[in-house]
Amino acid sequence: MTAITGGGVGGAGPSAQSAPARPAPVAPSASPASSAPKAPAGLSPSASAHTSEALQAAQAALEARSQEQQKAVQARAQENLKEMQRRLDEAIERLNEQMQQNQTKLGFVVDSATDRLIVKVMNKETGEVVRQIPGEAVVKIAQSIESMKGMFFDQEL
Repeated sequence: MTAITGGGVGGAGPSAQSAPARPAPVAPSASPASSAPKAPAGLSPSASAHTSEALQAAQAALEARSQEQQKAVQARAQENLKEMQRRLDEAIERLNEQMQQNQTKLGFVVDSATDRLIVKVMNKETGEVVRQIPGEAVVKIAQSIESMKGMFFDQEL
C-alpha cells in the first residue's frame, strides 16, 4: 500500500489512501456551433464567414465586370459593322454614278437576304440586264441557304 499525502503544496493536508486520480470525462457539446465547419487556424467562425462572403462578393463583382466588358465589345463590333455598311453603300452609290456616263450601265446592289454584292451589266438604252454577277440562279440558291439557316441555328453570327 502506498500512502499519498495531498491537499496542498509542501505536503500539508490530510493523508489518505486512494487510487491515482483520473481526468473527469468531458460530455459532448450539444450546441449548434459544433455542427458548423471549423474556422481555419487563427480565424474565428464569424471571421471565416465574413471571408467567405467577401470572396463571393468579389466573384460576383468579377462576373459582372466581365459581362459589362463583353457587352462593350459587342457594342463596338456592332458600331464597326454599321460603319462598314455605310461605307459600302456610299461606294456603291459612287460606282453607280460613275457608270452612268458609259454606254453600258453597271448596277451595283447588295442583296438584302444574303448581304452579298451583285453586279448587273445593263443596256443603257433599254435597261435590260445583259449579265448579272453572280448569276441569278446562284443568288436564289444563296437566299435559300440563308433562309434555311434559321431552321438550324437560333442566332445569327
